[in-house]
Amino acid sequence: SEKMSEMKDKILAAKSEFISKRNSKKDNLQVLIYDDFENDTIGERPAGLFFRSYSPLNVKVAKDPTNAMNKAFLVRDEETTHQYGNRFFDPQDGYVELCTSVMAAQTTGSASIGLYKTGYYTTQQGTTGSCAARIVLASDSYIYDGTAKKTRLMKYSADQWYDIKVELNLKEKYYDIYINGELVKEKAELDSADVTSVNQFIFDTTEGTSSTSANRGGFYLDNIIVRAPKNEGANPYLMSLSVNGEDVGGFEPKKNVYDISLSKDDLKNAEISYTCGKGANVNLWKGENGVYITIVSGERKSTYTYYLRPMK
Repeated sequence: SEKMSEMKDKILAAKSEFISKRNSKKDNLQVLIYDDFENDTIGERPAGLFFRSYSPLNVKVAKDPTNAMNKAFLVRDEETTHQYGNRFFDPQDGYVELCTSVMAAQTTGSASIGLYKTGYYTTQQGTTGSCAARIVLASDSYIYDGTAKKTRLMKYSADQWYDIKVELNLKEKYYDIYINGELVKEKAELDSADVTSVNQFIFDTTEGTSSTSANRGGFYLDNIIVRAPKNEGANPYLMSLSVNGEDVGGFEPKKNVYDISLSKDDLKNAEISYTCGKGANVNLWKGENGVYITIVSGERKSTYTYYLRPMK
């Protein structure tokens, strides 16, 4: 109905606002993970998440109990062990930002989320080690940082969403924690001091201690976002392209052929401008049949060629 469509639009707008607020501090970041589950089917596993759970039926997309028009990711622990899984992204060894919304169906269960070491994977012992940053919702109704629950950050309530943000600095070996927009822990020590690179978001229905420490309950996740600085030097594409001071129409970094409204001679004499990633090399050759631009990425592993073709 029209009313339901309007409500849905409001939910999507709210999710968009969630993202934009978290994009305000650093503007040179690229999105590595974004899951809001709106395109997933209720009752099924969400796409893109890799599961190592003991009970697949308890890991699924569900209606948000606080708003039936919204979809979220439900992890429900009804076993003697636990549910856990990963969402992978390209390895990162510097600044990494994790944002997500978390809601507990009770205050007596246990769950944790975090950023996990590159090359390590959860086993039947769960996510007990090799984690750079971890946030724990413990069975005593408090939120902590780290597997060792080093700092009691705040008390949480059931059926209430909490926006959690982690700013991980692997070079300096610490992470900052924000809850509902407020800095609650500054420069928390890495959960595992030997982590120098991360490549996965993890969730686990334990406090991150052992596979037998699960306290049964349900937890919801929504708006999972992982971002990191753009690695433009490794990108073999132009970022912008113009001819005689005007942007080339329809320019896209991975589109390599363009028809230019100039004659062969005019194009040959035209001023070609472009921008590219840091450290990249660009070779421009003006021939009888058009202009060829070849870019070599900053780490010298990839190349790409553009062709500007005269139309007159």
